[in-house]
Amino acid sequence: MPSRVVSQRGSTEMDDWWTDHLTTCANSGVGYSTNISYHRHNGLPTHDHDMEDQSFRISHELSNKKIRLYGVFDGFEEGKRVSDFAAQRMVAEILLDEMLERAHTDEEIKWVLRQAFITVDSGYFRSIDELLAKRIDLQSKVAGVNISEATQKDEDLFTQISALDHQVLGGSTAVVALIVDNRLFIANCGDSRAILVKADNLGQLTVFQVSKQHDTNDRDEQLRLNRIGLSEDDIRHFGVPYCTRCIGDYRRKAGYKEVEHLSKAASDPVISEPEVQGGFLIDESFRFLILMSSGVCTALEESADDSSQPPNATIAGLVATEFCQQKSLNGVAQAVIDCIARNHQEAFIEGKLKAPTGHQKREDMTLLVCNFHQPLPMASRGHLPSFSGPHMDPFLAFVRPPTVVTDFATADSETLRGTNALTIGSAYSSAGDDDDSNPIVLPLDSNGCIAPYVSFDQYDKHPDRARIEAEIQQLMESFSASRTIKEEVEPADEEQVHV
Repeated sequence: MPSRVVSQRGSTEMDDWWTDHLTTCANSGVGYSTNISYHRHNGLPTHDHDMEDQSFRISHELSNKKIRLYGVFDGFEEGKRVSDFAAQRMVAEILLDEMLERAHTDEEIKWVLRQAFITVDSGYFRSIDELLAKRIDLQSKVAGVNISEATQKDEDLFTQISALDHQVLGGSTAVVALIVDNRLFIANCGDSRAILVKADNLGQLTVFQVSKQHDTNDRDEQLRLNRIGLSEDDIRHFGVPYCTRCIGDYRRKAGYKEVEHLSKAASDPVISEPEVQGGFLIDESFRFLILMSSGVCTALEESADDSSQPPNATIAGLVATEFCQQKSLNGVAQAVIDCIARNHQEAFIEGKLKAPTGHQKREDMTLLVCNFHQPLPMASRGHLPSFSGPHMDPFLAFVRPPTVVTDFATADSETLRGTNALTIGSAYSSAGDDDDSNPIVLPLDSNGCIAPYVSFDQYDKHPDRARIEAEIQQLMESFSASRTIKEEVEPADEEQVHV
């Protein structure tokens, strides 16, 4: 029986019967952790709000195409209603679009993804039409009323408006990966992230961010907001940073005239149009794809000892490590999430959390892994990757301060443009080693485990190296002399034995 695909945490209000017949992709796994708030008096964490992340991972067959569809949705500002709706409806808008079945070119498939995001967003606002109408009606009844002078009746109306705000003002980011046969497409709006990990013939991993960060720190988004009439000061009032593209978020879309620093904009400051990249030909160099909500990177950065280590490289390294340790892809994803959550809590307890003053919480985290050709040696045969392609020898590369790669072409000469490409090398290089041109790659043995490895880097740089080497040389000479004496004695003994 195919498993339910919309959420790992239950069904949604917009549950459609046809999703019961969709199959969860066996070449993927998901891990998640609900938000928590820390308490100094007892150190025990509690949930700050309901889980607002959603995800799906689907395997589907069209008459002429094999489809894989993955998505992660990160609700914000009471955005559970939005992320639930978006995750459910996005599946329908993509898989039921006749254009997807008829599509022959990359541009046609990209069009399907763009339209899906825009249609899901407009569909969400249609779903809350009645709530918005009621909110407008209540606001008209208290127009011009000063809260300090409000009557009991007015206060009741304000309470009702506040309750409606909680239902209509939330939003959700979205990142979706669509695989059509052997071509990969990525679409996203907001700050949920997609990173692709590839390998060269030597087993060196390279990390690409194949999604665009849509927030107030992004220069392209700042220019877009400038063009519709918002100043730099207006943009700063969004928050630091704040998503500039998402599903939902009524206050900064249809209701932006109610917000003082947005009211002079010529059109909606926040939009739902996604950034779409692809199609990338999936060849044997493709190892795995990661989709994750913004909470993953935020928690990692707030608790990391070395803030200079790019989070994409760190997370890719954690995932690659867990491929060697876990028996399933769900196990891989969950182990990474558990590691980040544990480190975040320990950093808080030790007072090392790199977070704004008074920030004593961690947001929801969801991490989805789609496997292409990365070995999972601990898995049973039935759980090994089924993507077609040449067999690749197993390997595992560890994280070091990454080398920025300016250009990296796929097998069909396409370029992964507009991404941060990071080379993952070995964690065993010394801190003072600035030469990243030949990173050490640690291969796996035939059983898929890390091959024995000892680094002498620290010894090579040790100030007492000359003295240590001299002592070793003396020991070797003493050993050699004793061995010579033994060899001279043994033939005589042997002769005596045979007499």
